[in-house]
Amino acid sequence: MSVQISKDCTRLLVMSEDETKEKHMIREIAKLVGLNKFIMRGIKAKIDNYVSPLSYKQTGCPLKINERTEGHLKRIIRKDPVDFYDEINMESAKLDVFVCIETLRSYVDQLAFKSYRAAHKPRLTARHRKMGVMVVLWFGDVFWGGGFGPLEIIETGSVDQETCINILANRFHPWFTNVTLHQERYFIFQEDGASCHTGGYARW
Repeated sequence: MSVQISKDCTRLLVMSEDETKEKHMIREIAKLVGLNKFIMRGIKAKIDNYVSPLSYKQTGCPLKINERTEGHLKRIIRKDPVDFYDEINMESAKLDVFVCIETLRSYVDQLAFKSYRAAHKPRLTARHRKMGVMVVLWFGDVFWGGGFGPLEIIETGSVDQETCINILANRFHPWFTNVTLHQERYFIFQEDGASCHTGGYARW
């Protein structure tokens, strides 16, 4: 059965499919209920598609991360707060939560966790390559020994000049000295423009 609605939207006109097709064209139905044929065509399309002549409100996709999975996400982050987004995403996928990195970032922000993007590392220029430089050591907000030593985690919220000097003297310099002795290649030590690197006390 095909259901049509009258002008006052209270009285339903019920007709069989055959009647609708053969006896009552859109124009005739529109005339019967006193509506413009274009309005009637729109009403019929709504009824055919949504079973109601009322405007259809898109419900949208369900949330990728609901209350249950939000709790799991919090536990994943608290378990290892220095994980990369890729690792958090892999842990989430084990719980059948599949989201892109940007969506994951927005959820992490909503949960009031703090994160940052690593500083862009400049490429080696043609001049560097000509000099035979193959590896650049980048010292910034993340200090990593690349398998030679552990990640140096700073408990304070920010790194001041004194902390930076201590890391360089106690962790980086011994590692760097050892690496240059055992590797047959050149290294460049490079810092970014952070105040803890460029301040008067830390500058060298």
